[in-house]
Amino acid sequence: SIPAGTSAAKTGVSTPPVHPVATPQSGHASDNLLAGLGPNLRAAALKGEAAAEFEVAVRLAEGRSVPQNMPAAAEWFERAAKKGLAPAQFRLAGLYEKGLGVEQSDVEAVKLFAKAAEQEVAVAQFSLGLMYKQGRGVEQSDVEAANWYNKAAEQGHIVAQFNMGSNYLQGLGVD
Repeated sequence: SIPAGTSAAKTGVSTPPVHPVATPQSGHASDNLLAGLGPNLRAAALKGEAAAEFEVAVRLAEGRSVPQNMPAAAEWFERAAKKGLAPAQFRLAGLYEKGLGVEQSDVEAVKLFAKAAEQEVAVAQFSLGLMYKQGRGVEQSDVEAANWYNKAAEQGHIVAQFNMGSNYLQGLGVD
């Protein structure tokens, strides 16, 4: 792990920037940030329960019960994502894709979409297919796009089904 603040020029490795936000470890600011949450949710999130961390992130992202705070939401999504929670991986990927609360990074988005997609999250499979189709964060590949669209389509994702039909019609990435 590269210490925060170490430049890519020194290490040769680029890492996403760290955005300081109020977190359980950062002290009293987190009390204000999480004040609108119920005591049980707050306690579970502060104990590190992934589902509670995800719920805190969703509320921060959507401004439900607490003021909207995208950098804080990203941090809470990341906590749950690191524990393998697929919905958190998917939501954090979307933040990286759009640059909301984090520095925009298609590469990070692809990594996170892939983690959720491998856990059979249809919308993540579809999103990963789009990234391959558009060559965003990965080398463009109609074959990989079709592969991920197909996985999502098999789970009933309607737009993925449409895209697969289009791929077959155009002969893109399919046999």
